[in-house]
Parts: sequence; structure tokens; C-alpha cells
Amino acid sequence: MAKLVVKPLRNDVSFGARIPGISSDALTDEQIRRQINDVFEDRGLIVFEDVEPTSEMQLAISRVFGPLKDHPVKVVPRVDQAQMPGVIILEHDPLRNSIIELDGKPLVAWLPWHFDHCYNNKLNRAGVLRASVIAQEGGQTGFADGIQLYKSIPRELLESIEGHRIRTGLFRERFQGPCDFGDDGLRGM
Repeated sequence: MAKLVVKPLRNDVSFGARIPGISSDALTDEQIRRQINDVFEDRGLIVFEDVEPTSEMQLAISRVFGPLKDHPVKVVPRVDQAQMPGVIILEHDPLRNSIIELDGKPLVAWLPWHFDHCYNNKLNRAGVLRASVIAQEGGQTGFADGIQLYKSIPRELLESIEGHRIRTGLFRERFQGPCDFGDDGLRGM
């Protein structure tokens, strides 16, 4: 059996882990797969470092977490679906993506937040992202632990909002990006 190495994501955050050097052969080992799932359950986010940078490896890692689920938005470009079902392509096109200014700095293809697949009829268990091109400058992706956020809400507040729908205009006021926060909630433009 291959040895699974697990490191903290960072020392200053309470979630996340890094797993370096996992191979496709190791991913066939049920004990390794179980350990990866245990790390995911415990830490909520895994960064796989020093792995083969291919769509095949992305699929192999994805399958560790369960069956693949296709992206619900059909206009999102896909890799060859016959060979790699569920793999989509998210790319930056400076002629197509919005440029906004935040605190005096231009940002391209920027989202103040999003929650993968929250609009599906059933949440996916995990999403596996792979950067095929990494920005020389910027290119930041932030993550938050939704379970930790939920647990940090005071019980009294949770009880007071139980059964209610919540909508916010914060992003419309602060971020002038390409989204309409209308009466029906968030709709991409």
C-alpha cells in the first residue's frame, strides 16, 4: 500500500489539507481512497500537490469522492464528454470577461463569492479544480469552510431565521460586477 502524506493547508487556518505526490496507481488502493475521503470529511478542502497535470488524473481524483456529476449549465464548454464526462473548461478571455475595479485595482473575471452547484437539485459532494494556466500575478482563489461558518452562527440567530428566506443587497452596493441581484435572488447576466 502507498503511504498517504497529509500536511496542513496553512498553519493559520482551521480547515484544509495538502496531499503531495499522489499517483494514479495509489488512487486504485481502497485504503488510500478511504484515507483521502477521511481527510476531506475532516478538513473540507484538499490541495493535491505535485500530481500529473492531466484531465485523466483530475477524473481519477474526482472519482475518489463518488460518481461524477455534470455541470448543470449546458453552455459551459466541456472537454470531450465521451472520454471525460463531467469535465468542464473555465477559462479567462479578456475580450469576453468583465473587468471591474475594486479598491482602485482592475480585476478580470472576478466574483465576490460563489458556491459551486448550490442551484442544483442535489449538491455534488466535491469539486475537483485544476489550473492548466496559472496567472503570473494575482490569480487568487479564496475558500471558506461553510460548515465552520454555519457552526459559528449563534443558536439564537439560527432559531430566529429558521424557515425564512434571506436575500442581501450587499454585493450590489459594494461590487458593481456583471450580476443582477433582483427580487428573485442572484441571476447571472
